[in-house]
Amino acid sequence: MVVMLYFSIFSAYAAHPLVSEDNTTQGSGRKQIELNSDFASMSNVDTNTAAFTYTYGISNEVDIFFNIPYTWGNTSGQSAGLNDGSVGLKWRLFENQGVSFGVKPELIVASANENKGLGNGQNSYAYTLMLAYDLKPFIFLVNFGKTYNRFSRQIDLDEKRTSITRSSFAILAQLNEGITLVADFGIADSQDRAQPKKPQFAIVGAIFSISDNFEFDVGYKKGLNSAEIDRQIGFGITWRFE
Repeated sequence: MVVMLYFSIFSAYAAHPLVSEDNTTQGSGRKQIELNSDFASMSNVDTNTAAFTYTYGISNEVDIFFNIPYTWGNTSGQSAGLNDGSVGLKWRLFENQGVSFGVKPELIVASANENKGLGNGQNSYAYTLMLAYDLKPFIFLVNFGKTYNRFSRQIDLDEKRTSITRSSFAILAQLNEGITLVADFGIADSQDRAQPKKPQFAIVGAIFSISDNFEFDVGYKKGLNSAEIDRQIGFGITWRFE
Protein backbone atom coordinates (compact mmCIF):
# COMPACT_ATOMS: atom_id res chain seq x y z
CA MET A 1 0.00 0.00 0.00
CA VAL A 2 2.84 2.37 0.80
CA VAL A 3 4.34 1.94 -2.65
CA MET A 4 1.00 2.68 -4.32
CA LEU A 5 0.94 6.05 -2.57
CA TYR A 6 3.95 6.98 -4.66
CA PHE A 7 2.18 6.28 -7.91
CA SER A 8 -0.76 8.49 -6.92
CA ILE A 9 1.63 11.39 -6.22
CA PHE A 10 3.73 11.20 -9.37
CA SER A 11 1.54 10.23 -12.30
CA ALA A 12 3.77 8.17 -14.58
CA TYR A 13 2.39 9.45 -17.89
CA ALA A 14 5.60 11.12 -19.06
CA ALA A 15 7.94 9.45 -21.54
CA HIS A 16 8.86 6.34 -19.56
CA PRO A 17 11.12 5.94 -17.60
CA LEU A 18 10.92 9.67 -16.83
CA VAL A 19 8.57 11.24 -14.32
CA SER A 20 9.14 14.74 -15.71
CA GLU A 21 6.93 15.61 -18.67
CA ASP A 22 8.17 17.37 -21.81
CA ASN A 23 6.23 19.64 -24.17
CA THR A 24 6.38 17.36 -27.20
CA THR A 25 2.98 16.66 -28.77
CA GLN A 26 1.95 14.08 -31.38
CA GLY A 27 0.77 16.47 -34.08
CA SER A 28 -2.72 16.81 -35.49
CA GLY A 29 -4.35 13.44 -36.11
CA ARG A 30 -1.40 11.35 -34.93
CA LYS A 31 -1.68 8.72 -32.20
CA GLN A 32 0.57 7.07 -29.64
CA ILE A 33 0.33 3.95 -27.48
CA GLU A 34 2.58 3.41 -24.47
CA LEU A 35 2.92 0.23 -22.43
CA ASN A 36 5.18 0.04 -19.39
CA SER A 37 5.72 -1.95 -16.25
CA ASP A 38 7.59 -1.13 -13.03
CA PHE A 39 8.82 -3.37 -10.23
CA ALA A 40 9.19 -1.50 -6.93
CA SER A 41 10.38 -2.40 -3.44
CA MET A 42 10.03 -0.50 -0.17
CA SER A 43 10.56 -1.82 3.37
CA ASN A 44 10.47 -5.43 2.14
CA VAL A 45 7.16 -4.79 0.36
CA ASP A 46 7.23 -5.51 -3.39
CA THR A 47 4.70 -4.03 -5.79
CA ASN A 48 4.44 -4.54 -9.54
CA THR A 49 2.54 -2.04 -11.65
CA ALA A 50 1.76 -1.61 -15.33
CA ALA A 51 0.16 1.16 -17.38
CA PHE A 52 -1.47 1.60 -20.78
CA THR A 53 -1.63 5.13 -22.21
CA TYR A 54 -3.34 6.19 -25.44
CA THR A 55 -2.62 9.68 -26.80
CA TYR A 56 -4.29 11.47 -29.71
CA GLY A 57 -3.18 14.74 -31.29
CA ILE A 58 -6.16 17.11 -31.41
CA SER A 59 -3.95 19.77 -33.01
CA ASN A 60 -0.24 20.41 -33.39
CA GLU A 61 -0.16 21.95 -29.89
CA VAL A 62 -2.76 19.87 -27.98
CA ASP A 63 -2.92 16.15 -27.14
CA ILE A 64 -5.64 14.28 -25.29
CA PHE A 65 -4.63 11.16 -23.35
CA PHE A 66 -6.25 8.24 -21.52
CA ASN A 67 -4.28 6.28 -18.94
CA ILE A 68 -5.16 2.93 -17.32
CA PRO A 69 -2.79 1.75 -14.52
CA TYR A 70 -2.85 -1.75 -13.05
CA THR A 71 -1.33 -3.40 -9.97
CA TRP A 72 -0.35 -7.03 -10.52
CA GLY A 73 1.74 -9.94 -9.30
CA ASN A 74 2.22 -8.68 -5.73
CA THR A 75 4.32 -10.81 -3.43
CA SER A 76 3.30 -8.94 -0.28
CA GLY A 77 -0.38 -9.88 0.01
CA GLN A 78 -1.62 -6.58 -1.45
CA SER A 79 -4.64 -6.45 -3.72
CA ALA A 80 -4.20 -6.67 -7.47
CA GLY A 81 -6.40 -5.02 -10.06
CA LEU A 82 -7.14 -1.83 -11.92
CA ASN A 83 -6.17 1.47 -10.31
CA ASP A 84 -7.93 4.78 -10.89
CA GLY A 85 -7.58 5.76 -14.54
CA SER A 86 -7.22 9.27 -15.87
CA VAL A 87 -8.04 11.48 -18.83
CA GLY A 88 -6.35 14.78 -19.59
CA LEU A 89 -4.85 17.27 -21.98
CA LYS A 90 -1.26 18.18 -22.78
CA TRP A 91 -1.15 21.71 -24.19
CA ARG A 92 2.01 23.42 -25.43
CA LEU A 93 1.26 27.09 -24.89
CA PHE A 94 4.53 28.68 -26.04
CA GLU A 95 7.58 27.72 -28.08
CA ASN A 96 10.45 29.90 -29.26
CA GLN A 97 14.14 29.23 -29.95
CA GLY A 98 14.21 25.93 -28.08
CA VAL A 99 12.26 27.16 -25.04
CA SER A 100 8.71 25.86 -24.55
CA PHE A 101 6.07 26.03 -21.87
CA GLY A 102 3.02 23.82 -21.42
CA VAL A 103 0.33 22.67 -19.03
CA LYS A 104 -1.20 19.26 -18.43
CA PRO A 105 -4.55 19.20 -16.57
CA GLU A 106 -6.07 15.81 -15.82
CA LEU A 107 -9.08 14.18 -14.23
CA ILE A 108 -8.33 11.08 -12.15
CA VAL A 109 -11.42 8.90 -12.49
CA ALA A 110 -12.65 6.85 -9.53
CA SER A 111 -12.65 3.58 -11.47
CA ALA A 112 -10.90 1.27 -8.98
CA ASN A 113 -11.96 -0.54 -5.81
CA GLU A 114 -11.10 1.84 -2.96
CA ASN A 115 -11.85 -0.84 -0.34
CA LYS A 116 -8.90 -2.85 -1.70
CA GLY A 117 -6.61 0.18 -1.59
CA LEU A 118 -6.52 0.48 -5.39
CA GLY A 119 -8.20 3.87 -5.74
CA ASN A 120 -9.62 6.94 -4.01
CA GLY A 121 -13.33 6.23 -4.34
CA GLN A 122 -14.02 9.73 -5.72
CA ASN A 123 -12.80 11.63 -8.76
CA SER A 124 -9.60 13.62 -8.17
CA TYR A 125 -7.76 16.32 -10.10
CA ALA A 126 -4.20 17.29 -11.00
CA TYR A 127 -2.23 19.72 -13.11
CA THR A 128 1.41 19.95 -14.18
CA LEU A 129 3.27 23.01 -15.45
CA MET A 130 6.06 22.09 -17.87
CA LEU A 131 9.12 24.09 -18.92
CA ALA A 132 11.58 22.68 -21.46
CA TYR A 133 14.80 23.94 -23.04
CA ASP A 134 16.11 22.11 -26.09
CA LEU A 135 19.86 22.72 -26.35
CA LYS A 136 20.87 19.82 -28.58
CA PRO A 137 22.13 17.27 -27.82
CA PHE A 138 20.66 18.03 -24.37
CA ILE A 139 17.08 18.71 -23.30
CA PHE A 140 16.32 20.16 -19.86
CA LEU A 141 12.90 19.72 -18.26
CA VAL A 142 11.40 21.40 -15.19
CA ASN A 143 7.97 20.39 -13.83
CA PHE A 144 5.78 21.74 -11.05
CA GLY A 145 2.40 20.28 -10.20
CA LYS A 146 -0.42 19.84 -7.75
CA THR A 147 -2.67 16.86 -7.13
CA TYR A 148 -5.99 17.26 -5.33
CA ASN A 149 -7.15 13.91 -4.02
CA ARG A 150 -10.74 13.27 -2.93
CA PHE A 151 -11.56 10.19 -0.86
CA SER A 152 -14.78 8.35 -0.17
CA ARG A 153 -13.57 6.48 2.94
CA GLN A 154 -13.19 8.28 6.25
CA ILE A 155 -10.01 6.36 7.07
CA ASP A 156 -8.39 7.72 3.91
CA LEU A 157 -9.51 11.26 4.77
CA ASP A 158 -7.95 10.86 8.22
CA GLU A 159 -4.65 9.32 7.10
CA LYS A 160 -3.89 10.87 3.69
CA ARG A 161 -3.22 14.39 2.52
CA THR A 162 -5.69 15.71 -0.02
CA SER A 163 -3.35 18.29 -1.56
CA ILE A 164 0.05 17.20 -2.89
CA THR A 165 2.70 19.55 -4.29
CA ARG A 166 5.35 17.97 -6.52
CA SER A 167 8.29 19.13 -8.60
CA SER A 168 10.97 17.49 -10.72
CA PHE A 169 13.94 18.21 -12.98
CA ALA A 170 15.26 16.04 -15.81
CA ILE A 171 18.12 16.00 -18.32
CA LEU A 172 18.06 14.07 -21.59
CA ALA A 173 21.26 13.52 -23.59
CA GLN A 174 20.96 12.19 -27.14
CA LEU A 175 24.07 10.11 -27.85
CA ASN A 176 22.99 9.37 -31.42
CA GLU A 177 19.81 8.84 -33.44
CA GLY A 178 19.08 5.61 -31.60
CA ILE A 179 20.05 6.17 -27.95
CA THR A 180 19.03 8.85 -25.45
CA LEU A 181 20.28 8.78 -21.86
CA VAL A 182 18.00 10.26 -19.18
CA ALA A 183 18.26 11.40 -15.56
CA ASP A 184 15.35 12.62 -13.46
CA PHE A 185 15.12 14.03 -9.93
CA GLY A 186 11.96 14.78 -7.96
CA ILE A 187 10.43 15.71 -4.61
CA ALA A 188 6.83 15.80 -3.39
CA ASP A 189 4.68 16.00 -0.31
CA SER A 190 4.07 12.61 1.25
CA GLN A 191 0.48 11.49 0.90
CA ASP A 192 0.77 9.89 4.35
CA ARG A 193 -0.15 12.56 6.94
CA ALA A 194 2.05 10.81 9.50
CA GLN A 195 5.14 11.13 7.29
CA PRO A 196 6.84 14.54 7.75
CA LYS A 197 9.56 13.82 5.18
CA LYS A 198 9.04 14.64 1.51
CA PRO A 199 9.78 11.63 -0.75
CA GLN A 200 12.78 12.29 -2.99
CA PHE A 201 14.06 10.17 -5.86
CA ALA A 202 16.56 9.93 -8.71
CA ILE A 203 16.05 8.04 -11.98
CA VAL A 204 18.62 7.00 -14.56
CA GLY A 205 17.77 5.21 -17.76
CA ALA A 206 17.91 5.03 -21.53
CA ILE A 207 15.46 5.30 -24.44
CA PHE A 208 16.27 3.23 -27.54
CA SER A 209 14.70 4.43 -30.80
CA ILE A 210 14.27 1.57 -33.26
CA SER A 211 12.62 3.95 -35.74
CA ASP A 212 10.90 7.34 -35.71
CA ASN A 213 7.70 5.64 -34.56
CA PHE A 214 8.87 2.85 -32.24
CA GLU A 215 11.08 2.84 -29.15
CA PHE A 216 11.67 0.95 -25.92
CA ASP A 217 13.20 2.04 -22.65
CA VAL A 218 14.65 0.89 -19.36
CA GLY A 219 15.05 2.85 -16.13
CA TYR A 220 16.17 2.49 -12.54
CA LYS A 221 14.82 4.65 -9.72
CA LYS A 222 16.42 5.00 -6.31
CA GLY A 223 14.86 6.63 -3.28
CA LEU A 224 16.98 9.43 -1.80
CA ASN A 225 15.39 9.29 1.65
CA SER A 226 13.37 6.89 3.80
CA ALA A 227 10.02 8.34 2.67
CA GLU A 228 10.59 7.19 -0.93
CA ILE A 229 10.57 3.66 -2.28
CA ASP A 230 13.91 1.86 -1.92
CA ARG A 231 14.37 0.95 -5.57
CA GLN A 232 12.44 0.39 -8.77
CA ILE A 233 13.24 -0.96 -12.21
CA GLY A 234 10.98 -0.37 -15.18
CA PHE A 235 10.58 -1.20 -18.86
CA GLY A 236 8.41 0.37 -21.54
CA ILE A 237 7.58 0.47 -25.24
CA THR A 238 6.12 3.33 -27.32
CA TRP A 239 4.43 3.14 -30.73
CA ARG A 240 3.37 6.17 -32.77
CA PHE A 241 1.14 5.97 -35.83
CA GLU A 242 -1.27 7.90 -38.06
